[in-house]
Amino acid sequence: MTLNEEFGFMSQKHPIPVNDINDKLKENHALQIHLLRLLNFYEGLANGIDMGLYEETIVREARRSSLMRTYTAFKEFIE
Repeated sequence: MTLNEEFGFMSQKHPIPVNDINDKLKENHALQIHLLRLLNFYEGLANGIDMGLYEETIVREARRSSLMRTYTAFKEFIE
């Protein structure tokens, strides 16, 4: 919720410029923690799928739209 309030990323159709992200993260350290936790969550799901702990189809159905919105918005930061 905090990330969406700051970045409006749930409605983003294009990546947020990395400079805009970095500026907000410098202003608010807690925001950086929220973003890294969110990205780590998705990385954990991907690792769980790779290790056979999670069923890919179930994760895809449950998280696809949120994951795609997150990736679209923070693509430049991730890369």
